[in-house]
This record gives sequence, structure tokens and C-alpha cells, in this order.
Amino acid sequence: MAVNPSFTDIHLFMRALALAQTRGLELHEVQGVEARWNLTHESLVGAGFILGLQGRRRIYLEYCRDEASEVLDERIVVKPLAADTLYPRPSPHLPAVRWSTKVGHLNLRLPKVG
Repeated sequence: MAVNPSFTDIHLFMRALALAQTRGLELHEVQGVEARWNLTHESLVGAGFILGLQGRRRIYLEYCRDEASEVLDERIVVKPLAADTLYPRPSPHLPAVRWSTKVGHLNLRLPKVG
């Protein structure tokens, strides 16, 4: 099955943020996106994001969706990053990914705080 082309990194980012909020992410703490990856592999669509938070904390968000599933099959990973972790490894079921620091378009989508 072909992957839906409307799943741009912006769409994936916004969906990841929405799901991460159900896991305790407070959007007002997000200071910016530091890096991202995205992929389409067979029927899988996915993206990962490193977010900088208040207090010099960082977290990794990983969002995956199976386009071949007849029911909505989404997965979200939200985990804190150690200060010495530049780029975390994605989940083992994913193929290799390439990180990018071209994230300005994603930072524009963050809610304005203050």
C-alpha cells in the first residue's frame, strides 16, 4: 500500500506533539526542536524529534503509523535524554534513519508562550 503523501514532517510533528501531551509533555516547557528524522518504509510512516525543554532538559519523541492497518495503528515514544546523548537510537523495529538539524519550519509550529 502506498504511503499517504500528506504525512509531511509537519503533520507528523503535530501528531507527535498531540500524543506526547497524553504522556505528560507540557507544551509550555518546549523551547524548541533541535533535530528530526522522518521516514517512509513500506507501509510505515514515522518521525523522531529531539525537543529542548525548560531547565536544559531534552526529550526524544518518536511517532510511527502503519498505513496498511485497517484501524488506526499509531505508536508514540516519549523519553528523556541524557545530557551526553546527541541523537538517540530509534526503536528497534525501524530501519536506519538520518538525523537533520533543519528544523526551523517545525519551530514555527510550536505554540507561542509568554
